[in-house]
Amino acid sequence: MTPFQKLSFEPQHDEMHSCRTDDGWRIALYRYRPKGGAAEAQENRQPVLLVHGGASTRFAWDLGDGIGFAPWLAARGHDVWTVDLRGRKRAGGRLGRVKLPQWTFDHLVEFDLPAVIRAVRSKTGADSIHYVGHSMGGMIGYCYLIRYDGQGISRMVTLGSSAVMHGVPPWVANLRSVFYRLGPDLRIDLLAKLGALFIDRLPARYFRSAANPDNVDREVLARYLWRGVAAIPSRKAAHFARIAGEGGLVTRDGRVRYFELLHRIETPVFVVAGSIDRLVDVKAARETWEKIGSRQKRWRVLGRAHGEREDYAHGDLLWGRHAGEELFPDIERFLWSGKAQLRQVV
Repeated sequence: MTPFQKLSFEPQHDEMHSCRTDDGWRIALYRYRPKGGAAEAQENRQPVLLVHGGASTRFAWDLGDGIGFAPWLAARGHDVWTVDLRGRKRAGGRLGRVKLPQWTFDHLVEFDLPAVIRAVRSKTGADSIHYVGHSMGGMIGYCYLIRYDGQGISRMVTLGSSAVMHGVPPWVANLRSVFYRLGPDLRIDLLAKLGALFIDRLPARYFRSAANPDNVDREVLARYLWRGVAAIPSRKAAHFARIAGEGGLVTRDGRVRYFELLHRIETPVFVVAGSIDRLVDVKAARETWEKIGSRQKRWRVLGRAHGEREDYAHGDLLWGRHAGEELFPDIERFLWSGKAQLRQVV
């Protein structure tokens, strides 16, 4: 079997849809219809939208052969939607000095997410949806709840997401002007593909920031690296440099400081963190949860100290060997449980 054959897989979505943002971008949506006998029992339940991270694509939720949260939920009778936010289909363009289409974190909050939520509600007839965001997907979810008063979202789960940033030196903020004016675009998608081809030869330390090698199979990680990683435009990188320097989520012009407005969130929220996540500080995620104003919110850290079989890193929340037993059922219960089960968990 060649390396390319080993990395080949097909996602399990049933339908492909699209919507257009108010600034003209076409966004791709993928629907997983409820499966099995459980589907009938779920007919009147709200659809759930899964939103990927900042350097990811929709494949983060479905790595083929039933691996991922999207097929897991669909197999249990839920109507599941994944999305490729702007830039994903164009991220693999020509090399050299040709720049990627330029956009920032603000565009995702102001244009992409409202368009996607409207589309899912329209196509399903649902008054509101449930939302699950990983990494940046959770971050734009927080901003959406603040900016639009949670319109169209019943409950939200964030995985490895924080609105607050800790331990970032002030000089990082100065990178924004360099990135914004000069580039370069961050072609981590190309590096990821190279890593996928040589995954068996790479020392574990090379991918510890993405996953705990004791908790994620290398073949699964290779699939993600091959199809689940997207390039980052320079202006988006510049915006994140500002976010890091400011201490939390802010608009590119600095006028809206979302991380200081978390008390406005009234939507039920479940904040999940990995105990050894190197990309999102657990203390910052905890502080984010504490500042959220909703009376119906939950907090959970996954790791050995909390009863799990392994410590969880950033990607483990999606593809950890035991996530299907230790995490996914808890998310399902939160999203479709009664109010009595939404009490705070400290």
